[in-house]
Amino acid sequence: MVNNVAGITGSQRLFDVGEALDNIIDHIAAAADELRRCARAGMRPALMPDTSPKLGYNRPDWNPIWEAVCEEDVALSFHVGFGTNPVRFRNPGGAIANYTVVASNIIATVAQLCASGVLATFPELRVVMTESNAGWLAWVMFQMDEAHKKHQHWAKPKLEMPPSEYARRQVQATFQEDPIAIANRGYTGLRCLMWGSDYPHWEGTWPNSVASLEKLFAGVDEDEVDQIVHRNAVETFKFRL
Repeated sequence: MVNNVAGITGSQRLFDVGEALDNIIDHIAAAADELRRCARAGMRPALMPDTSPKLGYNRPDWNPIWEAVCEEDVALSFHVGFGTNPVRFRNPGGAIANYTVVASNIIATVAQLCASGVLATFPELRVVMTESNAGWLAWVMFQMDEAHKKHQHWAKPKLEMPPSEYARRQVQATFQEDPIAIANRGYTGLRCLMWGSDYPHWEGTWPNSVASLEKLFAGVDEDEVDQIVHRNAVETFKFRL
């Protein structure tokens, strides 16, 4: 079954591109067709589950999706907690523990896409990890490169670049209030980072977004701020201002 319901969220139109159910290969092909139809209707970006519970994103079965988004020149948004139940822990401390590890599926997806050769095979593919914060990204880049170097005799495929370079080139992560992401921007690069208010969620910055930004980016060069809060989104989602 393919979810072909398109909705409008704020200034950004979103559409789903498939669910991992029975007969998933057929659904992937149908989702790729639906993605093309929606993209040609002017919708962007495509929304994917943060992880594939039945068929890992590192398998070539997903190639029809990667091919479709590259052909239609739209970004893929992997939304944290979408497609899986984010409630893993109950009992005392469960609420905080769940919130703390909610980005773990996103981390696994980034590692799969970078290490499997998906991003190398599809260099035009742009993937956005949404509402996941971004402080984890520098560590993931380092950890992938460490494995790439120390376990290269086991690793397949043999990548032409360290995994972190594919992440810097093609992966972005959105955040609301994440000083760790800002502190690590020299390692991740600026292109990987995109700020968002996450309106109207409780963990978002509304209605204090301006004050939140002033605090978060205190002492950061204005051009760097403009790229993270403005230019990256314009380029990735092809907004017409």
